[in-house]
Amino acid sequence: LNFPSESAALRRILGERVELATEARLPYLPVIAPNQSFHVRERYIEFEGGSGILYLAYYSFSVDPILEGQIVAIFQGLSDDGLTYISAAMPLDTNYLLDAVPENFDYTAFSAGYESYVQSIRVGLNEQPPSLFSPGLDALEAMFTSIVIVR
Repeated sequence: LNFPSESAALRRILGERVELATEARLPYLPVIAPNQSFHVRERYIEFEGGSGILYLAYYSFSVDPILEGQIVAIFQGLSDDGLTYISAAMPLDTNYLLDAVPENFDYTAFSAGYESYVQSIRVGLNEQPPSLFSPGLDALEAMFTSIVIVR
């Protein structure tokens, strides 16, 4: 593994079975430049020959409205022997967020209330039924639990 910090973080999380929602940042390979602004709907996934985590995340460089197509479903897994790191990411349609920034949008007022805005988005995404996401969250979980590591 050429990314020791991410693999070490995933090993720690999987080994300790920490409360994923309380982690400030969850591992993600490949390492990307934008910050992981938040993560939601975190869960552990077990598959034959390993385990991992599945979560939704938003990555950003700036304070901007969070739009449809910007939330990403992320799976990070590790084989039981620690030799294989599995990373998958796919944008989701949440059926919850705006498609575009409204005309005459007041960025100054928006920036002042950004933390409350992000918290409301997090709550909304956590409360949204799994079937309203596209692809559906249950289907994603089924896909990742079907992984088989064979040596």
